[in-house]
Order: sequence, then structure tokens, then C-alpha cells
Amino acid sequence: MKNKKRLIIISICIVLLLIILGIIGFIIKNKQEKSQPTGTEWGDLYFNKLKDAISKGNLQVAKKNNLETTISFIQKEDNETPIMITQYQSESPIPDSDNTVTMNNSNVYYIDENNEVKQVYWGTSIKTDIEYLYNIKEDKYLWYVKEDITDSSPTYNYLSLTQYMNYQKELNSKKDEEERNNLYKEFSKEKIAINKNETTSTTSSNAYNYDDIFVKVDDVQNYSSKTYLSTPLKELNELVKKMITEKYKNNNDILTDEIKQNVANKLQEIENKKEEAKKVAKEEEREKIAEESAKGFKVGKYTLKYGTYKGKGKLLNADKEYSATFVLNSNGTYTYTRIIEGGNGNIKVSGTFYATKDTLYGIEVTGPEGAFDGIGTKSTNGDYGFFSVGEGNTIWDMEIKMTYTGN
Repeated sequence: MKNKKRLIIISICIVLLLIILGIIGFIIKNKQEKSQPTGTEWGDLYFNKLKDAISKGNLQVAKKNNLETTISFIQKEDNETPIMITQYQSESPIPDSDNTVTMNNSNVYYIDENNEVKQVYWGTSIKTDIEYLYNIKEDKYLWYVKEDITDSSPTYNYLSLTQYMNYQKELNSKKDEEERNNLYKEFSKEKIAINKNETTSTTSSNAYNYDDIFVKVDDVQNYSSKTYLSTPLKELNELVKKMITEKYKNNNDILTDEIKQNVANKLQEIENKKEEAKKVAKEEEREKIAEESAKGFKVGKYTLKYGTYKGKGKLLNADKEYSATFVLNSNGTYTYTRIIEGGNGNIKVSGTFYATKDTLYGIEVTGPEGAFDGIGTKSTNGDYGFFSVGEGNTIWDMEIKMTYTGN
């Protein structure tokens, strides 16, 4: 009898022990599933947030509809804790229509100063990508959101990821349509428009060409993994751990010496293009001047070549000789120089010229006699002058004839 009682007691103890072990195992398993360590404190916080978003947050849609989801970890700003980004596409019905529109859904998770995970969400028909770029004008490396409004739009819009998140946070806090529209206009001013194709006519005059502003360094896709949120949590946890240990890089690690050299090479290439463009513009200007020079300057029935005219002679009623030089430029300017023997009374003036008749202080003479074709001049001091012209590319300074000597 005693042995029987003992057996019963032992059996009960074994059952109780098994129950206790089962409870302990369940608690341990539940705790492990809850914490699912990723190897970093911030990784643990993000993974727990990811689980919450899948079970009761706005990632339920992606799980329910088995939508492929991209998960990324990047460092938004230098010396900051990384952020987590989830992205997926879904179909949204168009009101009063049987059609749907593809929505691009992005969730950006960040850890605030209280060590809590916060979220910024945007869902839009506009395609958005996230790229790490060097901004030439600001001399900065930053993560940017690139908007592609439609396939037919001539430009992409760029806004730094920090600004874009601030915009979406403010937008999500406003319910009034007018306030939302005003906010959209305000942030639109900050966006950088970049022509999609600078070599075609489908460009915007208000946009930059890509090479004028940016040098591409990296893309968020290089720090991403695609998955389905219906994946068992254990596998999802392994994926996140692998991303953190094998894919994630802070900004300093991204900017290797090779990347920096590539950026430096690109900047040199851009500078070379600018110099080449200057040379081309200069050559085009030279050709234009040559073309204008070939046409010459029309004065009445005469056509004068652009260039230098020289002559020598004596002053009226004087024995002193002087030499005269008149430079006629195709851009409408002139220089006149008179050098007198002995150096007393030398003249050098410049200014603009125009075709006219015999003038006196800029007043045109229109009488039938004494009026003849010539070059009217206005010096930089505001003084007017007149030089008559004649056959064979000649310009006259009173009785001194200046003939064309070339460019």
C-alpha cells in the first residue's frame, strides 16, 4: 500500500515537473520571440517595431496581401543612429472607377532622443527612390529622395531625406486641405528639379542638368533586402541580423578612398566640360565676329571692313606732320589715335560709332549740298565727332586719308 502511494506521489511530481518545464519553455520561447536579439540595441528596437507594424500597424496590408517588401538600414545623417526603411507597392481603387492606381508606400522608422522608435509614412502614386549623392554646390554628401512624378514628366525632383521626412511629418499632422496645399507649395520651393534627359527637347528651363548639381555615390538598394512579411518571425529576424552585420554601412564607411577619388574625378570631368564649353563659346564668338567682319559696316553707298585704318599727313595750315589710326570694331566700338610731330596735341579717344551724314555735335545735316556719308562717333566722355568715308575702304580725318591695313 505504501509503495502504491509512493508511486502515485512520484507520478504526480513528474506530471507537475513536466507542466512546470513546459511553462518555463513557453515563457522562454515567448520571451525570445519578443526580443529576438539582432546584435545591436538599435537593431533590436527596430525589429520589435517591425513585428508590431506587421501584426497591428500599417504593414498589415503588406503581410495580408503577401506583397514583396524592401527593408533597408542607412544612416540618414553623419553621427546619427541608423534609420530603418520599409517600402512596398499596393493597388488602390480609384474613386468612382473600376480601375486602380499603384501606390508606393514608404515607412521610415527612426529612434528619438527618448530611445523610442518613431515613424514617418508616405503613400503616393509618385515613384520615389532614395540615393546617396554629393551636392556640388553645397559641397556635401547627403541622402536624397528622388521623385519621378510621371513617366512623361521632363524632370526628377530631389529633396534631402531629412527635409522630406520633415515635410511628411508636417503633412500628416495637417487635416485642413488649404494648409496641406500651402505646405506642399512651401516644400516644393526647396526641391531641386533635374532634367531627365539633357540631350532632348523634353527638358525644363527651370531645371538643372544632373552633372551641374550632383555626383551619385550610392543607392539605398545596395543596403536593402527584399522579403515577404508573412515570413516566419525567426527567419525575418535572421534576415535583419544579416543585414545589420553584412549590409549596413555608416556614411563614413560608404565614403571609401575609391568613392572619394571617383567624386574628385567626376568634378574634374565636369570642370573640363566647362572649360571645353568656354572654348567652344569663344570659338563661336570669334566666328561670329569674323562673319560680321566679313559683312563690313554699311555707310551710305560704301561698305567698310572692320579693322585698322592708318594714314599720315600735315595739319591744316601747319608744317607739323601727324599720323592717325582709326580702329573700327565689329561690336560697334572704335578707337581713334592722333600722334602729332613733337608730341604736342596728341589725341586718343574711344567710344561707339554709327552711320550718318556730315554731323556737327551729333546733329544730322540733311541739306542737298555739303552733306555726305560718314561715321558719327560718340566718345566715352560724351563728345561727338565725324569722319567721312570714301572709295576703297578709306576713312578721312579732315584732309588725312586713312586706308585699311587689316585686322
